[in-house]
Amino acid sequence: MNDARPMRGIRLAVTALVISSSACTTAHEIPADWKAECVGRMQLSLPGEVEVAADTLTSWHKYSSPRVGYFPDEQVAGWSSYSVLGQIQVSHALTEVELDSFMQDSQRSRDKFRPGGSVQKTMGTKPYRELSVQPQKGIAWDFDATRYAIFQVGSHVFGWTAGASPGAAASSLDDRYNTIVNGLRSRDTFTNPQEAGLCLPYTFIRDDDKTSRNIGSTYRLRKHPDVTVYLRDATAASHKNKEVLTAKYRTNDFWAQYGGGTTDFKSVWSPSSKGIALGGQAGMQTFVQFIRKDGTQDFGYLAVAPGDPEGKQDTPDLMLYVIRDAKNAKAKGIEPVSKETFLEMAQAIAESVKRRPVQ
Repeated sequence: MNDARPMRGIRLAVTALVISSSACTTAHEIPADWKAECVGRMQLSLPGEVEVAADTLTSWHKYSSPRVGYFPDEQVAGWSSYSVLGQIQVSHALTEVELDSFMQDSQRSRDKFRPGGSVQKTMGTKPYRELSVQPQKGIAWDFDATRYAIFQVGSHVFGWTAGASPGAAASSLDDRYNTIVNGLRSRDTFTNPQEAGLCLPYTFIRDDDKTSRNIGSTYRLRKHPDVTVYLRDATAASHKNKEVLTAKYRTNDFWAQYGGGTTDFKSVWSPSSKGIALGGQAGMQTFVQFIRKDGTQDFGYLAVAPGDPEGKQDTPDLMLYVIRDAKNAKAKGIEPVSKETFLEMAQAIAESVKRRPVQ
């Protein structure tokens, strides 16, 4: 999931494009009954009700690097990840009993960092202090220049962890923590705040519109459980090797990782890529088909628009995928979407991506 990761396995013969208005495909009309949902500073429109990937009680303590998301039934959304001035976890809705139990467990975990606790005994004596959580509800502490916060936000749990940046003043970590603790609030899916800030699953962090972020949210359509939609909004990355920042490289990198467990992986289009204006930024789109291990043929759509790390205005790295996994619909007695319907839906979703309006 790192843009600079070497490509392996499948590699599309992606056509290098000189992106211009003439290279972009025809605009697709957004159906009137679709709903707008926000991701980071962006938004997209989705067909009908959805489930968003987050953490379950089971997955919260699972270790993976980077972390991934899960739908309520534990289906993995492997590209979901959230970073705002530190690493973030958000839970699905919990009952009052589950919330109380979770916070009690969290307090016991915090106690391990206190003087005399098991962490201190293992690592040796390290500086420890507890932090004010106002106006939030929860606990937060600093252990050896690393901040840990666990807040109850509505019926959800929000976790944030951040370490001090090398060479940065201690006040920098204070500023990062204050942005989170003062800006965090709950947010219902399909609720799009019209103020500066960042949308995450079930939550929103108000900010000054300048905070660095890397937010990738995944949605599963309730009416079409075979279809998942992912949008990533990230502060534009910089790299000494400019090639790894291009739409072509990132497209090949994504499909190389995703297609590694499939067979007969190939582009539906010829040439394999087309231009697109994703969120108002020049980018590249691809449409592929492949055979999964169970023999099912499925489809995937990807749109990538690199940002500009040196731009005067925030121009983020954007990535959108729409992928069909037919078995998820068949398991619920639902007919998977057809190839034609899938592509029409995917391109309409891509057309809907734009910066969230802020007053």
